[in-house]
Amino acid sequence: MPVGIYHTLNVAKWALLVHQKAVETIGHNVSNANTEGYSRQVVELETSHPISVFPGQLGSGVKIDRIKRLVDESIEKRITEENSNLGRFSANLDILEKLQDVFSKDEGSFFQSIEDFWSAWNSLSQNPESEAVRKIVVEKAETLTGRLRKAREELAGSAKMAYRRLKGEVEEINSITAKIAELNQRITEVEASGNAANDYRDRRDLLLKKLSEKIPIAYFEDKDGKINVLTRWGKPLVEGIKNFELKISDFSGEIGSNSEPRIFWGSEDVTDRIEGGILKGYLDAFYRITGRKTIWGSMEYENLSLGFKGFFWGRENSRWDIKPIDVNTLRVTFED
Repeated sequence: MPVGIYHTLNVAKWALLVHQKAVETIGHNVSNANTEGYSRQVVELETSHPISVFPGQLGSGVKIDRIKRLVDESIEKRITEENSNLGRFSANLDILEKLQDVFSKDEGSFFQSIEDFWSAWNSLSQNPESEAVRKIVVEKAETLTGRLRKAREELAGSAKMAYRRLKGEVEEINSITAKIAELNQRITEVEASGNAANDYRDRRDLLLKKLSEKIPIAYFEDKDGKINVLTRWGKPLVEGIKNFELKISDFSGEIGSNSEPRIFWGSEDVTDRIEGGILKGYLDAFYRITGRKTIWGSMEYENLSLGFKGFFWGRENSRWDIKPIDVNTLRVTFED
């Protein structure tokens, strides 16, 4: 095959086009430097097929082998696995730190009111005839019952907040799994034509990280490039281009009621199988507030108020009488 100036110019032309694509990739990297989930891309080059000429082969320049994402798959998978622990404790903190003011030991706090209440009774036991001391006891009792009511309101509000956050997370999980299924289809279509779906893969990896923060997951990629996602206990959330939704039951909003949020996969109650993630964190916070199913003990308002009720019931004295009327009221009366 005769080779001349045309071949030389063609080699130069393709070299310019290839390196132009490399510069464009660098620009793509720079413009996405602050894009969440973006992975840096590099252009990998290789020599073009040589031309056979006598007495050997003549090089035909350079071409692009592929545009590669710089991602360490093993590290990404490890981060995804650990995200559920982060999500669980972050959700717990989100709810429980809002109760710090209620149960702090600062001046004027709930526990300060308890200490003042017992201190007033101690003074009364030493000076039962004093009208001034009796009046202080009544005042401290009124302050304490006010704090008890406020504590109940705060706990009820926190329980409702935990449920709202839990419901929002379930909806977000369903939205994420639907997007992953959609990206599976796009990636398959792009890569079937021989192109690299780098940006789509970045978006899918980011969604997997967000999903793993909400609920513990496992996943694997099939030969077509589709990601299949399962819960740690084996229920599918994404199979190819299909996603499976979670549902959450209603909550009445009353701490003393028997209703509680339950999570369902289809018709199956999977609440007790959730062992991590934001879902577990909000469930833990809810159960801790309401006194259900937690090894951490209870902040349930009724447990505390009924404790006062059990302590005072029947502790009559010839000079004073203490009767619990309900979980919100203590009646203190004195006789001359």
